[in-house]
Amino acid sequence: MNLGNLNLSRMLAALVAAMAVITLAVATIPAQAQTYTDLHDFNASAGDSYNFGSNKLAQGRDGNLYTESISGGASGGGTVFKITPTGTPTIVYSLDSTSGYNPLGGLTLGTDGNFYGDATQGGSTGNGTDFKLTAEGALTVLHNFAGTTDTQHPTNALVLGTNGKFYGTTDLATPGHAAQYAPSPLSRSIP
Repeated sequence: MNLGNLNLSRMLAALVAAMAVITLAVATIPAQAQTYTDLHDFNASAGDSYNFGSNKLAQGRDGNLYTESISGGASGGGTVFKITPTGTPTIVYSLDSTSGYNPLGGLTLGTDGNFYGDATQGGSTGNGTDFKLTAEGALTVLHNFAGTTDTQHPTNALVLGTNGKFYGTTDLATPGHAAQYAPSPLSRSIP
């Protein structure tokens, strides 16, 4: 008789019994009803940001929700805005041809508390940018896409990898080809 197999069998039986108890306990928790709350109805004619596309939200350390609009703002090229949990929207930054415009992805909260995003057009070459934005509205362009070996027109939200680096995608690397990238200003760990 192998005592190692006997002990293993007993441990497995105990584990299965414990899982059954946990499953039974979870199954008896009543479902919670969800309540829909409309935080704000955006109105472009009243100066609100508009045309959001599929931009994702990022919650800041201050509890506010941040995202981008494709249109609106001072130059019409889109905005980064926040909305409080009670529904008050505020434009944090109006995008333009220098910072990049027509953002399509949304924002990602970095480990440093800043937001990272991209704009599909604009910047020094017109091929889009990656940028960092503080919650107070200070924007720094981190990368201007040249449209050559470093691709062009970033289209989705940046993803913060488990290694601390940001990754993104573009719709054109060379004519007719998409690309994934880790641009050098962003491919380092963010403190």
